[in-house]
Amino acid sequence: RSTGASNCIDSPPAVSDVDNDDKPEVLFGTFYGNVFCLNGEDGSICWQKNLGTNSYIQSEPAILDVNEDGQLDVVVAQWAGDCRVYTLWGNNGSVLWYSDLPSDYMYHGCSFADLDEDGKPELIIGCYDNHIYVFNAEDGSLAWQYVASYYIGAPTSIGDLNNDGHLEVVFVSYNMLGVLSHTGSLLWSATTGGNMFRGAALSDIDNDGILDVVFGSEDGILRALKGSNGQVIWTCDLEAHYGMVFEMDHAPVIADLNNDGRLDVFVIGGYGISNPETNNHGRAYALTAGEGTGPGWPMFRHDPLHSACFQVAMNQPPSGGNISGPLYGRPGENCTFCISVADPDGDNVWCSWDWGDGSNIEWLGPYASGVEICVTHAWSNEGIYTIRVKLKDDSGAESEWSDAFKIIIDGTPPVLEIIKPKKGFLYIWDKPVLPLFFTTMVIGTITVEVSAVDNGSGMSHVEFYIDDVLHTKDDTAVNNTYSFRWDERVPLFSYLLGAKAYDLAGNFASVELRVWKIL
Repeated sequence: RSTGASNCIDSPPAVSDVDNDDKPEVLFGTFYGNVFCLNGEDGSICWQKNLGTNSYIQSEPAILDVNEDGQLDVVVAQWAGDCRVYTLWGNNGSVLWYSDLPSDYMYHGCSFADLDEDGKPELIIGCYDNHIYVFNAEDGSLAWQYVASYYIGAPTSIGDLNNDGHLEVVFVSYNMLGVLSHTGSLLWSATTGGNMFRGAALSDIDNDGILDVVFGSEDGILRALKGSNGQVIWTCDLEAHYGMVFEMDHAPVIADLNNDGRLDVFVIGGYGISNPETNNHGRAYALTAGEGTGPGWPMFRHDPLHSACFQVAMNQPPSGGNISGPLYGRPGENCTFCISVADPDGDNVWCSWDWGDGSNIEWLGPYASGVEICVTHAWSNEGIYTIRVKLKDDSGAESEWSDAFKIIIDGTPPVLEIIKPKKGFLYIWDKPVLPLFFTTMVIGTITVEVSAVDNGSGMSHVEFYIDDVLHTKDDTAVNNTYSFRWDERVPLFSYLLGAKAYDLAGNFASVELRVWKIL
């Protein structure tokens, strides 16, 4: 999509859902002070903001929630004009705050992370006034600043370079690359034979567990230094290999490019001017970085939000779904319970079950992430028991206890009796007529009724039998009474009428009555 003839674009776009429509937007700046937010699905303008026609927004936007209100915001910086850092509301582009502290041009945008460990992000940006500015993202107040010897046009990068548990800031001041502590003191620096205008990429390329710094320079040499002290890991003179001027005015990216499990470096260099264009040239190079196998630096400014921060995600504990299993059981019988588990880091999972009966709680496993874990348990005594499960991974990160799952253990059968026909009575067409003492007789149709009560797990159903053959089943009791209509026309004969009452735990009681029936 065209943004207009005067809107020259020199701002690498950022991508995120800033207007909360569950679709990504594309954000970038242009010459003459414009910031555009385009709908990613069709390129239509979501919003547009002008920050002064005498300025140029060449910085790449940074996307983050600066004030923890649940709304993503957009941070840009001006080249020329007022030389301000602006934070805009992501959903409409209105100004949230701006800072007048920078006194010169800013070409690249802010990196961001919780540098001072207060639970809120800071914005870090270099300026042509020789300063590194660190702003509190929520309001633009200054956290700290560092003054270098030369202008700072390159972007900053962030990572824990020495495994001290704090983030460090990598910056470039013309031909010096420096590393600042999270409080702003210079830890180490290195110089090259030219500018390093696109900054540095961070990754553990030598697999020693510590981040390294990879960058190219105008002198044509690609360098990899140890992040902890600046010691040289390797250098590669690409200009010598190319045989012509090879200025690296592009940031390197780091990834496993050939699927061999090890990190590689991709970089572009050469020579180019806009007027005249007769002698422009260049080449792309891919190089093996080392034995590193971990995360790389996959794009300019690290990620689509342009955080420029390498943070290895903290190990997360595994999670599980709801416990599934029977709601009822009997003493001494094994019951099976299952839970589906997943670990965000792909680690193996261990589980610890609390059965609610005072039995030992032990860790069982390991199980692979993504599987369903099933275990059995038996209770000795009747009662209502609460089951919970806790998970942990290989690194010891533990989940919270799961939601409670209750089971009723019941070993007592229902109380069952036949209430119709009564023993020793004559029934004619469903009505008792007279007692027969030792004989029960039915003439015609009768509704057979039993009373069944279970005070443990509760009733399930009653089965009715005639001569030990199942006749019907009833699970719709009315006032604990279960029944069936015995309407088969039969010759006078003696029949064994039986009933079995089952509770929800599977316990049952049975009764029988010898009945003479005709019609």
